[in-house]
Amino acid sequence: MILLKKFAASVKSRKTSSAIVHADCLAHFNKWLRNEGLSDKTIGSAHNLVASLLRWCVRNAPRAIAKNVNIWSTPHAAGLGQPLEARSSPNADQIKRILAACYSDIEGIENRIFEERMLPLSPEAGEYKDLLMFVLKSGEGMLPSQEALRKVRGGTSALVQLKKYGGLMGVIARYYLTHADVFPFYLAILIQTSGNPQSILKMGRDCIVGVPLRPDLERLVWEKRRAGREQAPEFPRSKEWSAPNIVRKLLALTDELVPQASTFHRESVFLCRSLRLAARCLSWQSIHLEYQDFLKRHGLPHFELRQYRTAGAVLHNQAAKTIEASRIRLQHADVQTTRSYTAQSDVQGFHDGVILKFQGLIRAAAQQYGVRRTTPGQTVSTDSLSTTVFGFDCSSPLAGTAPGSKKGELCLSFSQCATCPGAIVVVDDPVVVARLVTTRDHLVKTRERSLREGWSPRFDAIYGPTLAILEHQVLPFVAPETFRLVQGVGIPSLPHLE
Repeated sequence: MILLKKFAASVKSRKTSSAIVHADCLAHFNKWLRNEGLSDKTIGSAHNLVASLLRWCVRNAPRAIAKNVNIWSTPHAAGLGQPLEARSSPNADQIKRILAACYSDIEGIENRIFEERMLPLSPEAGEYKDLLMFVLKSGEGMLPSQEALRKVRGGTSALVQLKKYGGLMGVIARYYLTHADVFPFYLAILIQTSGNPQSILKMGRDCIVGVPLRPDLERLVWEKRRAGREQAPEFPRSKEWSAPNIVRKLLALTDELVPQASTFHRESVFLCRSLRLAARCLSWQSIHLEYQDFLKRHGLPHFELRQYRTAGAVLHNQAAKTIEASRIRLQHADVQTTRSYTAQSDVQGFHDGVILKFQGLIRAAAQQYGVRRTTPGQTVSTDSLSTTVFGFDCSSPLAGTAPGSKKGELCLSFSQCATCPGAIVVVDDPVVVARLVTTRDHLVKTRERSLREGWSPRFDAIYGPTLAILEHQVLPFVAPETFRLVQGVGIPSLPHLE
């Protein structure tokens, strides 16, 4: 409410009669906050709050604000002391640096809490050990609040003695996870899942599930309310720093906090201990504040949390050379949604290289046309490794390109050549066209037989794509002159399909 009042004061300071929020209201608000001499964290908090409210107004109350309101301009980085410039999403090297910082922090937190919790079991005597054991006994196994400790006999004296060790609050900060401790876990999970920042924050403690028939994989599940469905990306079980294993580390460290949390927060993955006797989920505001401290501590560049989702889309697109990989990682139902995160230009260089490669192969095949041309009645052998059963030429039958094939072994996925990246089709070569026409006719007859014998769904799944591509994307582009030459080319019969 205080931050909203500041925004209202900044709007009022413009001294205009218009009841509509101006297009540059956010930029004006940033300047107004600076002139008020407020701290960087307060400025960042106010900016984040007002920006989120303006985005809500754009969707739900458009008449209250200017049509061209700019809710993304001059975002302020709380704690950095200067406005952020527009930036692209983090690249692969930056993601690796940020994740390495997260992993380093997590290891340090695990070691600290392990040492603190094992201290009461240590055979070594010491004043701090005795005090810690007394406080834990007073709280029935948990660290109590100052108020509760004072009610225990000897509690006030213990509080005085604890001052040399940072007081009871210092003990709590070493024994339990704080806001700052939970943040590296949150950021690492956010980056690995490429999830929506606020949806990830609401992840439940039962978020790890198995993958049917794949014991080597597991899913991390959370609900994205805006999409109205669960998000469930898959991760390998064997990797120590996979997102599910990071969640397991966090669950193990926060199990003791579950009984201290309210019903509303008890199921949250990102539990932390407040300075009072309460455990709660890491708040959205705390995430922004801890994020700035995390970046400053490790000397890392600043990116908006939502940009890590974009980075996941771009990097998966570049690695797999297909936007489908990005769609699966971002859990989009429609690939068109994914295109708003990663453009075709992200893999344009790779696609250009593939086009140039196959242009050269097609040209070489076309130049051999005079050598391969046959005379009427001549039979063409299909024993060559570069010619498949269904009549396609393959650029590299040992490359393991088709699904299910292995590199170094002859590809056996003859029925999938029409959709394989290694397929080459020279539509002005009578020999090639003769094979494809024979294949088309053979598949048409097989489809009719599948309808009679009751296995048409199998035909549609296995051979349907090849027949569709031949009928609609290949043979329509063959010139009539080539079709006339095809009549004199003999092609061996194709195998019986089942």
